[in-house]
Order: sequence, then structure tokens, then C-alpha cells
Amino acid sequence: MLRLDPNLRWLYTELPMVDRAAAAAADGFKGVEVAFPYDVAASDYRAELDRSGLALVQILSPMNWEGGERGLAAVPGREDDFMATIETAVDYAVNCGRPLIHAALGNPAAHDVHATCLDTARENLRAAADLAAQHDLTIIIEACCKARLPEFLLHSNAETVALIESIGRDNVKLCFDTFHVAMEKQDLLEELDRVWPHIGHVQIGNAPGRHEPGEGTLDLPNFLEALDRRGWDGWVGLEYVPSRNTSDSLHWARSLGLLPKGIP
Repeated sequence: MLRLDPNLRWLYTELPMVDRAAAAAADGFKGVEVAFPYDVAASDYRAELDRSGLALVQILSPMNWEGGERGLAAVPGREDDFMATIETAVDYAVNCGRPLIHAALGNPAAHDVHATCLDTARENLRAAADLAAQHDLTIIIEACCKARLPEFLLHSNAETVALIESIGRDNVKLCFDTFHVAMEKQDLLEELDRVWPHIGHVQIGNAPGRHEPGEGTLDLPNFLEALDRRGWDGWVGLEYVPSRNTSDSLHWARSLGLLPKGIP
């Protein structure tokens, strides 16, 4: 059976962040994603998750999100800053259950040459992967659609897989996000077949509103069935904006048997 985990930056936002993990556990989840957990010591957050019976599935390497940063991997001149964020993420991951580390590629400046940014990302991610490998950790990267992040380095899975292949590290994987794939007008199942060997994590969100399954144009239950049929043994992250109270919005997962039906 597929394992679902909510991204707590997107789901349970009707609650304070400190209460979201417990709410996820109460709904039957066994894992969560937390973009930026760094305000809480890793040992303390690990203890909190253990109390709720939850695994930490994925974290983002730290960045100044509020200041407009969307990652540093592909930003020329910020190499030392990028590695500092990876060192912080690796240290946190080692002490909090070894989640995936998402190293966001970023929004290079308009004057930066695209090829130079790709070279920067390649070398930065090699260094990040080598550090992560010392601790049995995996780095993931993803494409972000033009509709959401027009200045992001890469917008398609094909471009991202080409970068991954050029990096040449087994612990650098693709994050397959259905929302971004669909908004780039790519067929989900065709893309799944095309990039399958490189996938390290899967996230779902409907299009165009980035809501839950049933609230948009994508047949996400069919996608999940295809994922299960292929033998996916990783997590499936819920990275969407619930169209109603989070717990109420999970009826689709209960109807598919992916969460306990007895929970209201």
C-alpha cells in the first residue's frame, strides 16, 4: 500500500505549526514533510515525532524564503552559502531520522547565463551529494512550472533528469510533482514512465488550483494506482492547498484505503 505524508507547510495550516504533526498522526498518517524545521532543535523535533509515531520524510535545505530565495544550488557566486545550507540540513537530517534533503535549484538573476547556472548547480550538487553520502542521505531536486516560478532554473522533468545524469551521483534523485508536471502540459503517466529510474520522491497536487484529488482536472487516483502498480515503495507527499478543513479534505484518501476510514 502507498504511504502518504502531508507537507505541513501546505496542510493543517488552520493550526499552529506546533500542533500540525499531532493532527496528522490523529488522521492516520505515519510520516510528515516539514520544509523548514530548523527553529526547533533536531533532537526535540525527533522526540516530538516519535511521540506521535511519525517519520520525518523530507526537509528543504534552509534559505531566505521570505526574502524571495527559492534555493541556491544554481546561483553563481553563492557556492559557499549553498554548502553552508547543505551542512545545516545534513546535520539536522542525521539527528532527525535521515529524511530526504530537498536542495532547491533557485531563481538565478536575469543577467546570469543559463549554461553557467547549470554548471554551478552541477558542481554544487556533486559536493552536496558527496557530503550527504557520508551519512547515507539522499538529495532530491525538482522542476518547478513556469506558472508558479517563472524564474526557476528548470521547468521540466526532462531537463532535471538531464542534470541529474550529468551530476553522476547515485544519491541525487528527482522529486516528481504532479502539479508542476501537469502545469507544464505533460501527461502524468507518460512522464512517470519516462523518468521512473530517477525518481526519489513523489508529491501530488491537482491542477490548476493545486488542491486535493477530486478538486481539479487531474485523475490523481489513477496516477496513484499506476504508481502502486509499478511497485513504488517510497512516500507520496501531499503538497497541495486543501479546499476545506484539512481533515475533512482527506475523504479521497480514506475512500482509496490509504488512510483509516474510521477517522472522521
